[in-house]
Amino acid sequence: MVNAVPCPLTVARFVSGIDRQLADLGLKILCSSDFVAFEELCASLPGKGQASEFFSSRFFEITPRDGFWLRAIDEQGSTVHVQAMRVDRLDGMTLAEHWRRRYRRLYEQRQQGVRWDGTTSPIAEEITGTVVYHGDMYIDRNLPLKGISGPLAHVALGLALSKWEPDYVYGLVDYRFVRQGFTIREGYAHTQRFCAGWIKAPQGVEADESIVWMTRDDLIYLTARPLEWQLQARIKSA
Repeated sequence: MVNAVPCPLTVARFVSGIDRQLADLGLKILCSSDFVAFEELCASLPGKGQASEFFSSRFFEITPRDGFWLRAIDEQGSTVHVQAMRVDRLDGMTLAEHWRRRYRRLYEQRQQGVRWDGTTSPIAEEITGTVVYHGDMYIDRNLPLKGISGPLAHVALGLALSKWEPDYVYGLVDYRFVRQGFTIREGYAHTQRFCAGWIKAPQGVEADESIVWMTRDDLIYLTARPLEWQLQARIKSA
């Protein structure tokens, strides 16, 4: 278990510095805890589709204490990015045990034929405490920027560190994004493939889905890096 305590001023400078540089690139970042509005927005975005079960009001009542989501709008006022975070307080329970309690209701009872054998990646049997899920990352394919996923994720990670001081932050991603370096640019240095033993995976979930994660120490290290190291986004060449 990690015990380091982040410096609030360092984290604030980290988030505000990236926010300013994203503004220089024409992106305005907005934050909200209204997850009904989040679902409606996701459903309206080309190529995004519905919000995932982890952020659905059908299954969870996510209060401002427990979650937030970010939205980036361009200079024309169009939404070009969303992502979301929610916290689970798992003291006395591992993430794997948490999944075993949740997956049947989220997936098996709703989608015919979906089966999970109950096994997980080893790290899920170790993660516990204050645990943040980071997901529903969407970036408009027509956004004329490259390398933007990292800075956008870093804003959310900095806010999560400031708000909850989590023991762990994790995400579940298609392995192809790991191969492409997407999660490393976001800051996730740790990865295990096949995070859940799907016999038949749910719709929208890959059978070889990976778990990526970072500890509180990893988050503190990330937010202490110089801003010129953080922001590598540039306008794409014509």
